[in-house]
Amino acid sequence: MTLPLNRSLGKTSVPRIADAVDRPRLFSQLDIALERPALWMAAPPGYGKTTLIASYLERRSRSARWIQLDAGDGDPATFVDYFSVLAGDTGASLPKLSPEYLGDVAGFARRFIRPFVFALPQDCVLVLDNYQEIPEHSLVNTFLAVLIDELPPGMNLVVISRRDPPEETIRQRANALLGGFDWQLLKLEAPEARQIAIGTPAATANRVWELTGGWPAGFRLALESLRHGSRPNTSLTTAARDEVFTYFASEVFDAFPEGDQKMLCLLSLCPRLTPSLAQDLCCTLPQAISSRNCFAPISSATSGPRPTVKPPRRSTSSTHCSGSSSRAGSSPRPRPTSAGS
Repeated sequence: MTLPLNRSLGKTSVPRIADAVDRPRLFSQLDIALERPALWMAAPPGYGKTTLIASYLERRSRSARWIQLDAGDGDPATFVDYFSVLAGDTGASLPKLSPEYLGDVAGFARRFIRPFVFALPQDCVLVLDNYQEIPEHSLVNTFLAVLIDELPPGMNLVVISRRDPPEETIRQRANALLGGFDWQLLKLEAPEARQIAIGTPAATANRVWELTGGWPAGFRLALESLRHGSRPNTSLTTAARDEVFTYFASEVFDAFPEGDQKMLCLLSLCPRLTPSLAQDLCCTLPQAISSRNCFAPISSATSGPRPTVKPPRRSTSSTHCSGSSSRAGSSPRPRPTSAGS
């Protein structure tokens, strides 16, 4: 299979980072994390995972090779072809993953990866972005596990995802070849928020930071709404809520299957919802939300405050869960909810 040039160039280019805030505290954490061969960075959408890694590599002057994954890359042959593109002139001599190799993907991966890594700079960082697009049981996961095993000294792999690592990498995690990163660290701290909000009154920036809980995408979107929004009299709370919800709906809600979307709409009608009640009502849905890092970690703690969700007033909830949708044939979206105690 030969990939179209324009498609391969777009998917294998290091992202251009505009207006990235320097985050030395996180760069130091990444220095430590990359003492292991591979790093799995899982976090909810909008937490700046891609921006952080790209800006870190630039700041540390590390050579980088990048693959931006999408829903079509769960096919192992397509996935491997992008590695051939990264290998440059060497790529033409690398083996192709033809159907006869599918019975032994691990064996094929070793034969492919060993010459592949020598085509890259010795200090290269290989980045696989949006790995959540790879299906849970894809053979790509087997290739990934072998890739971690075969990384030479000085070379690193960074996987950016909204999901936790696949089961196929359990041995690599147990052997400390693959490490993680605490996504809570990605939240903006107050000084970082002030850097982004230069030109915005300090009191306004601080309030937006509080309302968005340090969520980078929410903070930027709310600020932009206040600066350039078409509704000059919109309150700060409304601007933050509306911008955050729009992002959440497009990046999180729309990614769920239609049946789960309908269940989420029904759950949004509950006056107050705990994880245990959600588990009783819809079995696996809360765990699915948690595994996708969709802002709802599942905890087995029996003490301390119990997390709940307070759905909005019925008047606003019914507007988005009544069967109408902005997309033809799609499920209605729930209104935004706020965490409470």
